[in-house]
Amino acid sequence: MDTDYRGYGERRGSGGPYTIDQMAQDVLELADDIGAKTFSLVGHSMGGSVIQRVVALAPERVEAIVGICPTPASGRVLDDEGRELYESAARDDTGREAIIDITTGNRLSAKWIDKLVYWSHAQSDAEAFEGYFHAWADTDHAAQVPVGRVPALAITGEYDPIATEESIRQTWLPLHPDSEVEVLTNCGHYPMYETPIALATRIETFLYLVAMKGEEAAQTA
Repeated sequence: MDTDYRGYGERRGSGGPYTIDQMAQDVLELADDIGAKTFSLVGHSMGGSVIQRVVALAPERVEAIVGICPTPASGRVLDDEGRELYESAARDDTGREAIIDITTGNRLSAKWIDKLVYWSHAQSDAEAFEGYFHAWADTDHAAQVPVGRVPALAITGEYDPIATEESIRQTWLPLHPDSEVEVLTNCGHYPMYETPIALATRIETFLYLVAMKGEEAAQTA
């Protein structure tokens, strides 16, 4: 099951706070509401930081995590030009178009980008978009993530210039040293839209193997 962050999707108009910690708390509250004592988590981009925060808050409840083009738990350093672009994108279509174009490798059609921008506006509050930028860029909670606590997988796209394989190995692997890191071909920062079947297959395979290992461990205990 998926969840909407505050100010996004069905939670538009809900108000903040728009923080990594609040998002993680909301995930745990949802798990409690549906009676899920343990669970696996999949997080895209900013969600990659959020799922690691959940592991820090409730490590005994998380069975596995998958980060898709994950933002590091340590935040992401941006130059002045980059910060200005993301801050403007909260209310400026030109900014959102530029971000999507850049993070997909400047290779996709303008019409596709325009549709994604339209969908982004329709599914988010401007103040939430702006607040979450500062959350994922400026929040450093890496020291609270228990190292190697859960099985992990990191996936990125070959055309993503930000969540590159190298950057993931530098930021994700120190916290999840046994994690797999996989680069999907023919996609950038949005593999769930660019190559959805390949992405879903990789996630399902990983979670299936984690479950099988868990059953084997339970049988031998």
